[in-house]
Amino acid sequence: MGEWNLQRYRDDRGKRLGETLLFHALQNGLALSDKLGAFIVDVWAIDDEARAFFGKYGFLSLEDDSHHLYLPTATIATMFQS
Repeated sequence: MGEWNLQRYRDDRGKRLGETLLFHALQNGLALSDKLGAFIVDVWAIDDEARAFFGKYGFLSLEDDSHHLYLPTATIATMFQS
């Protein structure tokens, strides 16, 4: 299974680079999800700040760890409907 690793430097706070990277990855992942059989995006937030960032975009915590989050591809599809 393939994996993408998105990171941003703390020095880049406030420039919306994290949001830009996330949206780019979600759009590209959604385009490939049918071919790959993917139905969720799975992320591990490195800290509470990152968890809040992902939560702002609809990611939900899994029961195993509050920093382990997911977002269904169906939710992603609604984010990019025009």
